[in-house]
Amino acid sequence: MTKSIDSHLKWLGLLFLTGITAGLVASVLTILIHLIQAISFGYNEGSFSLQIAHVSPIRRFFPVILSGLVAAFGWYSLQKYGKPFKSISAIVKKQETVHPLSNFIHGMLQLITVSMGSPLGR
Repeated sequence: MTKSIDSHLKWLGLLFLTGITAGLVASVLTILIHLIQAISFGYNEGSFSLQIAHVSPIRRFFPVILSGLVAAFGWYSLQKYGKPFKSISAIVKKQETVHPLSNFIHGMLQLITVSMGSPLGR
């Protein structure tokens, strides 16, 4: 009986730690998105949609061009030097391995390019 209680408490503790970790990572990524947007478009405070309306067209043009270059070189490099991506079904059914660094870089490329104004989030 105590083994069952111990396993439930361990599961509950791990669930709690997972939730805390997910919340902290989400907070850091949100701050990173806001930082990239502020650098790209040059605004300091307020909501993104209100501030971007006051940014000159040329200031909106260059971040999108730069995000395209970041995406092109980033995904090219990832394809050439990184480990191949696996589908979810291949990972689950065929027990194939996941390559965390390649997946992390792919996710960060999406975050960076979309934060710079590109609709390239695949």
